[in-house]
Amino acid sequence: MPTETNPLAGVRDVDFTRHALFRMKDQGMSEYEVFRSITSPSAEAKRDRESGHLVFRVGPFRVVARKDSSHHATVITFMAREEMP
Repeated sequence: MPTETNPLAGVRDVDFTRHALFRMKDQGMSEYEVFRSITSPSAEAKRDRESGHLVFRVGPFRVVARKDSSHHATVITFMAREEMP
């Protein structure tokens, strides 16, 4: 998974799957915190080779997202680092 500059920088609208919202709530993370983290120009993303989804590191967590258009993205899942396959 090569590192790239943040392809979600400038995205204004981020949706969250129900699964991601439940996982975030369990870990005490808000939608706003995740949104700010993954759309920051300084955030680094790794692209998953199989799915093409973007994987972000947010402290001890990983956020998996996909870019739907130039102004929209979806957070697919949220997990602790040790849960990653």
